[in-house]
Amino acid sequence: MKLFSTLVWLLSLVALSVQAQNAKVIRIKAGADARKVIPVLEQYRYSTFRLGSIAFYNGTTANALLNYSILLGEMHFIDPKGDTLSLANEQTTKRIDIGSDAFFYDAKVGFLEALADYGSIKLAIRREMKIVAGEREGGYNQSTGASAIRTYKSLATANGQVQHLEVKGDILLTKEEGYYLINVNNQAFKADRAGIMKAFPKYKKEIEAYLKEHALNLRLEQDLRQLLQFCQQFV
Repeated sequence: MKLFSTLVWLLSLVALSVQAQNAKVIRIKAGADARKVIPVLEQYRYSTFRLGSIAFYNGTTANALLNYSILLGEMHFIDPKGDTLSLANEQTTKRIDIGSDAFFYDAKVGFLEALADYGSIKLAIRREMKIVAGEREGGYNQSTGASAIRTYKSLATANGQVQHLEVKGDILLTKEEGYYLINVNNQAFKADRAGIMKAFPKYKKEIEAYLKEHALNLRLEQDLRQLLQFCQQFV
């Protein structure tokens, strides 16, 4: 059993290594506008803006053409003038529906797209752009290391329109996905072993026994779905 567990662990590391090697990397040249370099299909969740609805905590709703910006981590909409703007005061939104997809906002994590509902817990995914290599110059020509892609948002205007951003020094970006759990209060936490135990605190022994019996990789969506399907009986 110990040898089997070791083999599973090694295979998981190989799988993660292959996944990282196959991840698409986008180079942003010094002084370039990221919006022009990165293909639209990579910047946004959908190829075109789609009709959606926004439900607010105060009970009001609004309809608009919506799209989630993976590049900026923002929910964008098209106003009556045809301008693309970012949704302000995200913390006031309870739920955003775009077609059959539902999005939720957590102040610490950002926008999350729900994948499956397991009673009191939802499995969700966070899509974002991250800097994986390269350097750029910061203020006063001082070099800074890798930083969050949210740096681009710092140049958004008051109404959400993104202005040109000049980067001194090439940077490499890649699209990353992370899984989260959302509770009934729309609070999000990572979908890992600790997160599962937090979601089902009264059934830690049963979950530990299930994890011991099944060699699950909680970095994989299908394995998370399997575990949450098992946990749903406790809801």
